Amino acid sequence: AAYPPAELPNLEEYLSVDWGITIGDGLVYETNTAKMFNYPSIAALEYSDSEYFAKQISKSLKTLGVFSRPIKLNYEEVGGRKTKEYLAFSSTSAISLVKSDETFVAKDTDEKGPFSALVASSRSVYEGTNELTSNVIAIGSPQFFESTILSIPSVANDEVFIKIVNDTIERDSGISITAKNTGITAMTLSEQQKNGMMIVFAILVPLVCLATGVFIFFRRRHL
Repeated sequence: AAYPPAELPNLEEYLSVDWGITIGDGLVYETNTAKMFNYPSIAALEYSDSEYFAKQISKSLKTLGVFSRPIKLNYEEVGGRKTKEYLAFSSTSAISLVKSDETFVAKDTDEKGPFSALVASSRSVYEGTNELTSNVIAIGSPQFFESTILSIPSVANDEVFIKIVNDTIERDSGISITAKNTGITAMTLSEQQKNGMMIVFAILVPLVCLATGVFIFFRRRHL
């Protein structure tokens, strides 16, 4: 999902009817300042099953929902179809119905949290004795993978998503490699700083070394 939302009625109906995933209107924001991350619509998410992530995701790391639309699951299990919630906004979250041309303003609706932020749905059929399963993972916002968010050392959005994908396709996690910022920050110097460093290292340091050597030479001659 994305905000502002694009007009995708067929896709949203398909997700709701065939997969039990309803993408709601509006923008989720947090009313509890302790759960905000510099902005009401960037907020710490809660693990629906904390034990599921406990072995791989450090408790000191946060998973953030970023400018997210609310997600609702229509059912848990209906004949061969199952849904599962992984991440959710807290019970103190709410929905703002701002328009695409407006800046964010908290406008409470009758709907209060919690709201799902990342969910999965599966459908299984059998061909003879072989079970065939299809899966869909839905996230409230593509900015869940924003590079500026993933570059924050205390944020585990990438690790959490890899864990969920591995679980969905029933693969042992093994070694997970997540993107890291490997950019090199250049140190720039002004002309004055360059001249100062040249004087220190090209003139003063050699002179000090020479003077020290001369002092030691004459001192040893008089021993």
